[in-house]
Amino acid sequence: MPELAKGRLIGGRSCFYENTPDHDFIVDWAPDTPRVLVAGGGSGHGFKFGGSIGVVIDDALEEKENPLGRLFRIGRRFA
Repeated sequence: MPELAKGRLIGGRSCFYENTPDHDFIVDWAPDTPRVLVAGGGSGHGFKFGGSIGVVIDDALEEKENPLGRLFRIGRRFA
């Protein structure tokens, strides 16, 4: 996109960056809140995992077993 180099910057915005301490996604039910599914921890790289993490989120919502789902449970990861 060489033409962009000729353009004039007219503004910018920032956004929040969120990540987990262990740098892995979270896909799990919120502790003590069985109706709230938490799915996050993907800032900066989450978009490229959408095709695979979406299935894990879907399976969690439908209470289906997913081998990757165990990796992203909250458990004691942040104790």
